[in-house]
Amino acid sequence: KGLSSVSFVALIGSSVTAMTMIALICESNFLRNLPPPAFQHGFHQLMNGMGSMLVSSYVWVILSFAISSVLWFAMVVVIYPEQMLTALACAGGLAAVFTTMLTG
Repeated sequence: KGLSSVSFVALIGSSVTAMTMIALICESNFLRNLPPPAFQHGFHQLMNGMGSMLVSSYVWVILSFAISSVLWFAMVVVIYPEQMLTALACAGGLAAVFTTMLTG
């Protein structure tokens, strides 16, 4: 029957990302002076725009996942406060460990 719709979207997204990364790597390392000099500036702007768009989309996806995870955790703490005390203590302990690791 084939892939489900979610798997198909994930496959297309990862394929487009991989092809874009390969194109950007090849352009910046091997094909820098390939276009004629009259078109090089526009071509480089196009490739830089593609790279910026790729990085921006990944940053937005990571931020939206992190924010939704934090909001879900806050919702669970509000709904089930007694059961979440252990998880809160664990999260606080991890935050303290990471803070002391980063601040020295």
